[in-house]
Amino acid sequence: MRRVLVATDGSETAVGAAELAVEDATEHGGSVLAMHVLDTGDYAAPMRGRWQEFYENLRRGGEEIAEEVCDIADESSVQCDSAILEGDPAEEITRFAEENEVDAIYMGTVGRSGLKEVFLGSTAERVIRSATLPVTVVPS
Repeated sequence: MRRVLVATDGSETAVGAAELAVEDATEHGGSVLAMHVLDTGDYAAPMRGRWQEFYENLRRGGEEIAEEVCDIADESSVQCDSAILEGDPAEEITRFAEENEVDAIYMGTVGRSGLKEVFLGSTAERVIRSATLPVTVVPS
């Protein structure tokens, strides 16, 4: 049974990646694993008393984003599980894929991370360079 990972940030390209991943899982009688990474490094500065509330909102938003992928899978009767992780997105995607023995990673090229990615390299590019399994990247 094929197991595919959809790394999602909720962007349009991530939705396109989810649709392709569901097609793949459907064709191979597999399942989908939707994941979202909370890039908490972007919020390293303390927010005096408001951090817990901010974190809970960030996590809830991540859960909703991952659930969008599972909604797409449900439409095709494909099993879908979701996971919310914290850390560097590229590192977490690659690590999670290896630990969960997925067969392929699907993700979008242009997410929500902004100008910072122009200088540091995109998450998709970093995943492609470090993953030991196939990565399908959906362009914008």
